[in-house]
Amino acid sequence: MKLAIIATTFAVRGGAENMILKLADELLRRGHQVTIFTSEHQPDDPDIPEMVRPCFVDIAAGGHYSTWIDWLWAGLKLRRRLQEFDLVNPHNFPANVWVYYAKLFSRAFPPIIWYCHEPSRQLYDQSPPEQVGRYTSLTTHVCEKFQQHGLDALWRLLQKSVFYGIQALCGRRLRAFHTRLDQRAVHSCDRILANSRYTASKIQAIYGIPATVCYQGITPVPRGPLPDRANKSYFLTVARLERLKHVDTVIQALDMLIHRHHQCNIMLRVVGTGTQEAALHALVQELQLHDAVVFPGYVADADMHRLYADALAVVYVPVDEPFGLVPLEAMMHATPVIVSNSGGTVETVKNHETGLHVEPGNIEQLAEAMLWLAQHREQAAQMGKCGYAHVMRQWTVKHFVDRFEQMIGFREDVAA
Repeated sequence: MKLAIIATTFAVRGGAENMILKLADELLRRGHQVTIFTSEHQPDDPDIPEMVRPCFVDIAAGGHYSTWIDWLWAGLKLRRRLQEFDLVNPHNFPANVWVYYAKLFSRAFPPIIWYCHEPSRQLYDQSPPEQVGRYTSLTTHVCEKFQQHGLDALWRLLQKSVFYGIQALCGRRLRAFHTRLDQRAVHSCDRILANSRYTASKIQAIYGIPATVCYQGITPVPRGPLPDRANKSYFLTVARLERLKHVDTVIQALDMLIHRHHQCNIMLRVVGTGTQEAALHALVQELQLHDAVVFPGYVADADMHRLYADALAVVYVPVDEPFGLVPLEAMMHATPVIVSNSGGTVETVKNHETGLHVEPGNIEQLAEAMLWLAQHREQAAQMGKCGYAHVMRQWTVKHFVDRFEQMIGFREDVAA
């Protein structure tokens, strides 16, 4: 089958972008022809699979900081190219709008299956104060990184400045128009796939359309002898350092663990980069945790295996996370996970079996969960073993692509 995958950008990779790379890689290994249309990607990114590198086609569409004019232009450029494919598979917003415009200006068009990792927070999130703060810190972050990235950072800053300028001048009307476009784009699709039951419920509420759950998966890693959990001394957090990931909650829980429960040998490693990095460093200094919290920054996938395997547990507590690959990656390394009891993570992590669920934003409850794992090493080790078996049963990339092939009509022998 000849598939076109449409993704907004790979300049900044989160869970959705990583999953698209895994999907493309596995589809190629199964003999499918795959082309990935995107606004930008980094050709020298070491985490892009070798088979996937030749599949990218970059089109100028503005990435995340774009408006309907960019999407219309992208659609016009894609309309003829997409007609040669058997299936068009856009991911998230606004890639679905690119495809909507491409179809609008075409006489004949292949089937469209939209994979929704999450409905657009930009359009449907009802938390404007936090978003404004986030936008301001994004610009500051680009300025701070200018010396590292030169003209590339300057260009990104210009894009964002123009975007936010337009938002400031006509934000409410523009958002309303973009929302109507998104609605039309979604209703023009032949089928909608969601990464979790939680996301499917959001799709039903926002668009009034049912979505089929197509759970994602991760790549299995060779499993050697498990490290002695009695010697493990750090918790691990892996996330983009953005407000919605609530890494500050994890740091505050560690503060409670050390200063109230006197677990002075426990540390926290925070893997990731993002707009809240400076604020999180300041929080660590304020709480006098500079000897207990380490920020490795960006860590390549090849180097993450040891970090996962050596961790006492992984703490991943965003609010209303649509799915979350990090808990699966932790369990793949036989490491227990602490997750929020809301969102898609409750569908992958079994409470008291492969990890622990905590109430979002409840620092004391989170600290108690961390303390329990630190004080019950044998039970934590058993949770890790159960987590590994759980992932291998149904949460690998093979399982994901089996489900995906079934739902696009390529095979009929797999249970969803």
